[in-house]
Amino acid sequence: MDDKLSLPKAPLWKKLKVKRPRKAWYNYKKPFFPPNAAPTKNVAAVRKPGSPKSNSAVALRPASRQVRSKLRERKRKPKAWPTSAATYFRYVRSTYTLDKDTVPGTVYTHALSSNQVTYGSGTNTTTRASNPLWRVQIAKKQDASTAYFRSGHEVDQCVITCEALGLSQVAPLPYRSKCSMSWLDAYPSSYPGSTNSAIDQQALLDLKRKLKKQIGSFDSLAPIGELRECRGLIRGLANSATGIVKTLVDIKKTRGGSAFKYASEAWLNWSFGVKPMISDVKKLATAIAKFQQRSDRNIVITGNASTDWISGQLGFGLTGARGASVNSRRSSHHTLSYRYTASFNLLLSSANNYGAADHFGFDVPSLVPAAWELMAFSWLLDYFSTMGDFLDDAFSSPSANSVYVVQTRKYTMESDIDQWFVPDSGTIILNQTRGTHHVRYFEFQRTPFSALPRIAVRFRTLDEIGKGGVNKLLNLVSLVGTGFSDRPGLKRR
Repeated sequence: MDDKLSLPKAPLWKKLKVKRPRKAWYNYKKPFFPPNAAPTKNVAAVRKPGSPKSNSAVALRPASRQVRSKLRERKRKPKAWPTSAATYFRYVRSTYTLDKDTVPGTVYTHALSSNQVTYGSGTNTTTRASNPLWRVQIAKKQDASTAYFRSGHEVDQCVITCEALGLSQVAPLPYRSKCSMSWLDAYPSSYPGSTNSAIDQQALLDLKRKLKKQIGSFDSLAPIGELRECRGLIRGLANSATGIVKTLVDIKKTRGGSAFKYASEAWLNWSFGVKPMISDVKKLATAIAKFQQRSDRNIVITGNASTDWISGQLGFGLTGARGASVNSRRSSHHTLSYRYTASFNLLLSSANNYGAADHFGFDVPSLVPAAWELMAFSWLLDYFSTMGDFLDDAFSSPSANSVYVVQTRKYTMESDIDQWFVPDSGTIILNQTRGTHHVRYFEFQRTPFSALPRIAVRFRTLDEIGKGGVNKLLNLVSLVGTGFSDRPGLKRR
């Protein structure tokens, strides 16, 4: 089959403004058949030019570009979110019969109910903003982010049954009851734990620390202010050898008090003297190298923070079989995460107002954070509050222009609701089947910002206080052991 197509002269088909015909491309899975022609055994597959002739295997041409692009789109298509609405039917069918009845075999109704429920009515929504020029804006490295929100439920029901035997409450006659139910109460329309400002601030602080690390700046005022205390630190380290001998001699006389005091002083010298000095030397060397290699560039960084917790709830006395009510136990696992994604243009070499003074923290705004660090026991306040981070963020302005700043929040809740029958007084449950309902709720929100938000002053959460808990505990115990003396190095965080 000849796949060469005759083309008109270039001037003619250009003047007619028609598309230039392309060569035929054939599917590599099936042989090509002409239009309106049924396949026959005598029709041979089209062989790819240059391939060896073989009766057992015929090399076919690849599929068209349109088909291949559709296949790639299917592979790239993400998994679908849960359905935004969860509508189901719940019901209770509870009947009973009397063993000695005037009309044997009569079935009485104890409870009969059925209705349709939509989970999370009012929260199964999708809100988005359209931006038709997002491709152009991204190509120009502009902000193309838009607001987006979505929430929804997933419900997996179960059915529980029960057969009970007991005495009638109307007359002392034995009765038998049967119940079949699938009853699941709807969740509220809002969830208080779906937002958390403390986790939001942690993600923002993580992003700002990474930005400062990318710039490579160093705050030199606080270490320079504490150079006068290095003399006392060196003297304390030199006397540590003789101090341990004195401690061992007096350990029996002081009943271990001298050993506790010596260990406390040694730990404070290390934690507030030697360790910060080594860290400052490393940071200074890195800052010098970053300043020498500074250049204008674009970066994309993220800040993350997340938490999870478990909650539970018990329910009693739900209407079930006659003589047997239904109890429930709900256990829920919650996850909440925040992420800040931002792009910055670092202006480190072309900016006229950025120099060594800004890079090494010798400018006037850096005086306030340095004064806070040099205050006695300011590090102790930073254990329980964000005052130090707030001052550092309020009086510093990194030499970077933000291209876009986007906050994303994701909240999920997965609940298991166990239900079972409990006999009332004078009733025996002959048999029952327990069941567990499964419920999943999610929220996803994307919020763009015109500028990078600021750190707020707040008390730290228990999780934040617990980070580095052993080191913090040793610092506090060592302060008690030394009697809260204002030793060299205790003014640093």
